Amino acid sequence: MELKAYINGKFIDKKEKLEIMNPETGKVAGTVPSLTKEEIDFAFKSARKAYKKWKFYTYKDRIVFMKKFVSLLEENEDRIADAMILEIAKPKSSSLSEVRRTVYYISQTIEEYIEFEENYEIVDSSIHKIEGKEVHLTRESLGVVVAISPFNYPVNLSLAKIAPALLVGNTVIAKSATQGSLSGAIVAELFDKAGFPKGTFNYVTGRGSKIGDVIVEHEEVNMISFTGGERVGIGISEKTSMIPLVLELGGKDAAIVTKNANLDLTVKEIIKGAYSYSGQRCTAIKRVLVDEAIADELSKRLSEEVSKISVGTATKENMVTPLIDEWTAKNTISLMNDAKEKGATILNGGRRKFTLVDPILIDFITEDMKLAWEEPFAPILPIIRFKELGEAIKIHNKSSYGLQGSVFTENDEEFFEIAVQMETGTVNLNRSSSRGPDILPFLGVKNSGFGTQGIKEALLSMSRVKPIIINKIKYKKEKEKNIMIKTNIKNMPKVALGTWEINDPKQVEETIVAALNNGYKHIDTAQFYFNEELIGLSWPKSNVKREDFWITTKIHSLNYKYNTYKSIEKSIEHLNTTFLDTILLHSSCGNEENLIAYKEAMRARDNGLVRFVGVSNFTIEEIEYIKEQTGEYPSDLQIIASVIQRIKKIEIFCKEKGINLMGYSSIRPYYNPNFWYKDSALTKDEIKTIDAISAKHNTTPANILQKYILDAGYVVLPKSSKASRVISNLDLLKVHLDKDDYKKLNSMNKTDYNYYLENTAMFRSMSFTDDLKLKGVRLGNKKNDQEYIKLLMDMRKK
Repeated sequence: MELKAYINGKFIDKKEKLEIMNPETGKVAGTVPSLTKEEIDFAFKSARKAYKKWKFYTYKDRIVFMKKFVSLLEENEDRIADAMILEIAKPKSSSLSEVRRTVYYISQTIEEYIEFEENYEIVDSSIHKIEGKEVHLTRESLGVVVAISPFNYPVNLSLAKIAPALLVGNTVIAKSATQGSLSGAIVAELFDKAGFPKGTFNYVTGRGSKIGDVIVEHEEVNMISFTGGERVGIGISEKTSMIPLVLELGGKDAAIVTKNANLDLTVKEIIKGAYSYSGQRCTAIKRVLVDEAIADELSKRLSEEVSKISVGTATKENMVTPLIDEWTAKNTISLMNDAKEKGATILNGGRRKFTLVDPILIDFITEDMKLAWEEPFAPILPIIRFKELGEAIKIHNKSSYGLQGSVFTENDEEFFEIAVQMETGTVNLNRSSSRGPDILPFLGVKNSGFGTQGIKEALLSMSRVKPIIINKIKYKKEKEKNIMIKTNIKNMPKVALGTWEINDPKQVEETIVAALNNGYKHIDTAQFYFNEELIGLSWPKSNVKREDFWITTKIHSLNYKYNTYKSIEKSIEHLNTTFLDTILLHSSCGNEENLIAYKEAMRARDNGLVRFVGVSNFTIEEIEYIKEQTGEYPSDLQIIASVIQRIKKIEIFCKEKGINLMGYSSIRPYYNPNFWYKDSALTKDEIKTIDAISAKHNTTPANILQKYILDAGYVVLPKSSKASRVISNLDLLKVHLDKDDYKKLNSMNKTDYNYYLENTAMFRSMSFTDDLKLKGVRLGNKKNDQEYIKLLMDMRKK
């Protein structure tokens, strides 16, 4: 099995290999590349470059990528489990369980992340008692996160770091333990298939002793999450400074058994906790502290159950399988012999065959024995007897570790008395120590770790809080004015190209160049982070000068609430230009958030970064709120989609019908056939007139109205939606009104119809992708795209 590293969207292979040994056979199970310092450096530079874009993706977009990955993880569970059998000797059932648990973990993380984004905390004067101040506790990503995982849970403990890091907007450098590199490389393949942008996720391979320091000490690191050995973890903390760390290290988890314990339950839980997966778990029970009053009985029962444990290969689903390497097996026997020489009694086990060690149970362990304190990571369990609870707690807390602990007693008062005194991250009652449920915080104290893991905690540790303090200035509310907003498109190009639904980068660039060279004068980028780099590369290749075409960029206020200004700066940087023509704040997200985003955009305009600022998809109420707070309507951009509705008949009608007047829905009552024959701002005679003209041209009444608006000098080309799916812009352009038609239209009610045309006509980009959909033409076809551009241009000339 030869697998590869993954850097900047490409799989990396080379002659120098790192061999992954099969613990059962001692033979090579597979190889991965042994990367150099230069290759690691390239991975970090790629992650940094990708971060500048990835952090501005909407949270919904990042979730789409992650859900695709989760689906692939489910589909490939058998392949991953088979790799785990080969490289870490974990039984197939346990390996599959790990993958499925990880699928659930990521799904839960996504749900928690949505809560983070949509329900962040707001602190107002009811809490801090300062009038006029409101604090929005938002969060933002850290940058480049290093995720280093151990051999024993190569999928779960890596993705428990990677998934939350990517979701909150970080990019990732992932490194598996040597044993675990094969399953890690398969996971990297799935990230590639999921379509994550290049450089967002990178998987580096090589022996830790060779590249470990290069990774953790790199200047581009913004956060490290490490699970592994105590020595390495402490070394990382010493080598790094001024960056967040989460370290999950070793453990010497104890089970304190009092004389009030239910021994049937206690024995069952201790056997499971101490010997499953050969004890190779940081949360495994690694010592039993038992009241001497019941010690003989517990020792006897444990010994009986240990003798029943299945021992052998992972392929045959044994509980105890070969240990990860020969050194670990030898060290286990060494600890057993040290205890035996100092007077302990070996009740079970002690035989070793290469890396396979029979489960060991040792009684009468004393504090002078190494096994009382050292973590073996093997199927060996020491029993320490105590006379009173105070002695047990003292022995427990004397350990340099403090990950988890268990108390077995039927006396709740006794449990809490012990639990509050135990120096450990988590305490369990009548159950073996365990990492789950994953929704809970997971942490260790002392040499067991630093920082907290878990679903919510991972999202917190891989992002930082950013308080946004709002000074709520009260503007004097002006008397309502009947403001006329007339669309002024004197300097606006009348042909536009929307790029938002084209996914192939090469096709995007070719289409933009072709569009510009064929007369298109307006590029609508949809969202600032998408396609800008391609547009910046494309327009110099065309015959059009920058000052001769228009760039519209939309920013989702829902996702960029307080980063609007920076988003505009980044968009300009990507486009290799000095300004943007139009910024549309899109997707409303509530009064306060909209106001902040709007003010940020206006600041960009005042600083010369943007010509015009407008809003899109804001409700009437949200627009009125901006007016109330700022003293003006958001009408700096005269072609905005969300103009104030001034025809009361339409507004009242739509509200009665439950229609939300958002975005470009200002003309929706006219181009939706369902509304045409019902209540309208037009008189019945005017409706009959338009019906007659539409019948004459064998088209819809909506097309007649839109053609009339278009020929009057306005651009009203709505993107197809549920309400307008029956209308094709191609049909609209084919309508040729004659003088008689214009005469009839111009004679209509000026106070209703013509007033409406003048005050609510709007500019919308012509997105040829939508029309191709209506025609049933498959998108992404270069020939179709070019033919369609030519068709539109021919129609314009006519």
